[in-house]
Amino acid sequence: MLNSVKNIFARAVPLTIAIIIPFTFLTVLIVGLVGYLSFINSKNAVNDVAHALRNEIATRIENHLETFLNAPRKINTLNSNVLKNGLLNVNDPAGIEYYFRGQLLVYDSVSSIYFGNTYGGLVNCGREGITDSQYVILTDDFRKGTLKKYAIDADGNRTSLIVAIPEFDARTRDWYKGAVREGTNTWSKPYILFTGQDMAIAASRPVYNKEHQLLGVVSVDIFLSQISNFLQNLAIGHHGQAFIIDRSGKLIAASSGEKPLTVPAVGQKPRRLNGTESLNPTIKYANESLRKRFTDYNLITSTENFDFEIKGERQLVQITPLTNANGLTWLIGVVIPEADFMAQITRNNRTTIFLSLCAIIFSTLFIFFIAQRIALPILQLSNGALNIARGEWGNAIQDKNQFVEISTLTNSFNTMSSQLQDMLSKLNHEITGRKLVETELRDSKEKLIAILQAIPDPLVVYDSSGFPLYLNPSFTEVFGWTLEELEKTRIPFVPEEEKNITESKIKEIFKTGQPLQMETARLTRQGETIPVHLSAAIVRNFSEKHTGLVVILTDISERKQMEEELRHAHKMESIGTLTGGIAHDFNNILSIILGNCELALESVSHNNPARRHFEEINHASQRASGIVKQLLSFSRKTNQHHIPIKIGPVVCETLKLLRATIPTTIELRKKICENEKTVLADPVQINQIIMNLCINSSHEIDHERGVIEISVDTVTCADKGNESNHSLPGNYVRLTVSDNGQGIDPKIIDRVFDPYFTTKEIGKGSGMGLAVVHGIVKNHGGTVSVRNRSDNGVIFTILFPATNQPHEITAINNKTPRTGNEKILVVDDEELIVSMTTQMLRRLGYSVHGTTSPQEALQLLQIESNHFDLVISDMTMPEMTGISFAEKLQTINPDIPVIICTGHNQHRNTTNAVTAFLSKPIPMHDLAKTLRSVLDS
Repeated sequence: MLNSVKNIFARAVPLTIAIIIPFTFLTVLIVGLVGYLSFINSKNAVNDVAHALRNEIATRIENHLETFLNAPRKINTLNSNVLKNGLLNVNDPAGIEYYFRGQLLVYDSVSSIYFGNTYGGLVNCGREGITDSQYVILTDDFRKGTLKKYAIDADGNRTSLIVAIPEFDARTRDWYKGAVREGTNTWSKPYILFTGQDMAIAASRPVYNKEHQLLGVVSVDIFLSQISNFLQNLAIGHHGQAFIIDRSGKLIAASSGEKPLTVPAVGQKPRRLNGTESLNPTIKYANESLRKRFTDYNLITSTENFDFEIKGERQLVQITPLTNANGLTWLIGVVIPEADFMAQITRNNRTTIFLSLCAIIFSTLFIFFIAQRIALPILQLSNGALNIARGEWGNAIQDKNQFVEISTLTNSFNTMSSQLQDMLSKLNHEITGRKLVETELRDSKEKLIAILQAIPDPLVVYDSSGFPLYLNPSFTEVFGWTLEELEKTRIPFVPEEEKNITESKIKEIFKTGQPLQMETARLTRQGETIPVHLSAAIVRNFSEKHTGLVVILTDISERKQMEEELRHAHKMESIGTLTGGIAHDFNNILSIILGNCELALESVSHNNPARRHFEEINHASQRASGIVKQLLSFSRKTNQHHIPIKIGPVVCETLKLLRATIPTTIELRKKICENEKTVLADPVQINQIIMNLCINSSHEIDHERGVIEISVDTVTCADKGNESNHSLPGNYVRLTVSDNGQGIDPKIIDRVFDPYFTTKEIGKGSGMGLAVVHGIVKNHGGTVSVRNRSDNGVIFTILFPATNQPHEITAINNKTPRTGNEKILVVDDEELIVSMTTQMLRRLGYSVHGTTSPQEALQLLQIESNHFDLVISDMTMPEMTGISFAEKLQTINPDIPVIICTGHNQHRNTTNAVTAFLSKPIPMHDLAKTLRSVLDS
């Protein structure tokens, strides 16, 4: 065939025929193709409309089932919560019956609501499917035993006993066992009512108490005939049908109105119908066709579309799995006859064929006429073009045409050929120059790319629309994106809080044309925020037009961290200075209170009622002294007396004290490791750490029952700079305090160790407890960290460096204060302290002279330099410090010992003039012991 066509065109034939034949063939082809496509599109349109209609009907059925089947699950959830929370007594069947009867009146789609307990008992309220009469079912004593079904009136009164079944046990029923086995909501298989008039399905749910102990199972039954009623009311084309089957192929409901169960003969029980047993031919054959395609309906996981024929008529079928209907796995079928849509399309196809034939005849006649007019001039131009193609530029086409258009075309063709010859010559010259420029431009581009890649900071080049044109390797390394991933998209790395200022600065740089520098923040691909120093400049072309923007982003995270650490250090130094001053004044006051209290206790007998009040004052003063020690520990104005100890015994002693302070509703647990290592620490400060953390945890527990757990064990850190605690490698004793409170807001968890920072209401904390813990731990060379638990609560973890030194056991000295008869001079600017110290020393047997002026004391010593055996002086006095006083005293009499009393608890003996230091407030026993130690030496 192909050779025949070639032979025809190889021979000399008229151009008219050569034009007519292809155009005629093309016209026939186009018209035929249009007609065919019209027919195909019509059928596709039918299929699309039918498919859309089936989808819509299936969706309406699925939505209805979702609503219809969701009611039992809601009722079960409500009843489970009511029983779980004790709003209904699980041992009160009368109350449960009354509550279920009320629900039955609200939900008319429900056939029965019931509850089976763990003793086999049952309470059930329901309605009959035909008469809608109500009944109640109970077991004797709400336990395993005889089940009785009563008819009830509208007020819930029992009217008659319907049936009694002995040895009934709810725990043996499928609805009960299935719910307990699954541990959540579950559906039973559809079943036929014992009346044989309808089918139902049960939704069950286990009920647990707050300790997750099983209380029983709640369940709800619903009639399936209500689904059939809904399907009958659906408009499915003219003759369409809908049905629902389970995965075994048995009918659940059908739009034909038939019941999905058999009508049994006398003495037989009804049974469920298969879809292939339907009395409706459409539904029956649809199920038979489905069975041929799928031997196992469980393999249907998505919508399936197919067709079959009934008496030569094509039926369109869609099977949709029920995917969102409370866990059921039914199949929804929709069948629509194709004839419902094809009648009008057939008539339209006949009209299209007739019009197509008319178009072919008219086109052929018109093409024949046109071909005669244009064939010859076109042949002349064709020959001229062939000459040009062969390079015969001098042979111009002769203009012998009678048509103006053809003549103009011929003259234009001649002119164009001449111009084309000139242009080709110039173009060859331009191409040579362009290649040279492109080579230089390529070299410049390579140099620029090498420079950009060598820049150590992230760099981005944007186009005028804000899309990235170039990213250097540093950008990908820091922020994570590559240029391929961001093609034609904006880089999503501007934080929400920086968007306004960024947009403002972009407008500013394009307005002014000047380079821009600013500090801002950007996001990495992983969502991490990085502070950056941004430098930007406009990119211009040769005509000075803005074509984009180049931006360099320098990571300033380390600089910001150093600035923050410097600010924190300055803040801590200021707070420490303020705290030390407050502690000094407070210690002076405590010295007066505690000293006079001890004098009063010495003067009051044990039987005196006032003695108990003095003891309370003494105890309160010691607690206040402990608070001062916290302040001084935080400001690092105390001497550290570290000895080898084990933390476990300190925890045990501290918990005994805490038990009287923390509410009894909070349980204190301890977990001490048997092979705990020794640490160098101050036991008093370790006690303070445990006290502060436990009291802080008790404030965070806002419910009735709480638990605070303190554990001590030994751990080994193998990696330097461990991420969790930033500790060096080695052995550590770990102290952990955890609670089940409300936890800490992640936004403020990094600030909990800041001084005076607190989220508690007034009266519940000063904000110093955790700051003191942080200071003590740091003074011990340890680390402290805090994190929220995965459930509720907080875990504080402290690591103390372990030591191999054996631990020391400190004993309490209860000996009677030592006395003497020497002469002592007391110097303090507080008159009350002088008076109190004088009385205390006289009680110990000493001769005492007191003064509030160090100048007066020096004058007295110059007159009687050998009159006194010892001098006691305050550290901080208006006229001079205690150190200055001791140095001046040494020039008068270098043999007189000097004891300095300080309220800072910080002893810095930079001179030999001071014999000993005492920290305020000073108990009488410590004062007597120090005096004898100094005088006897």
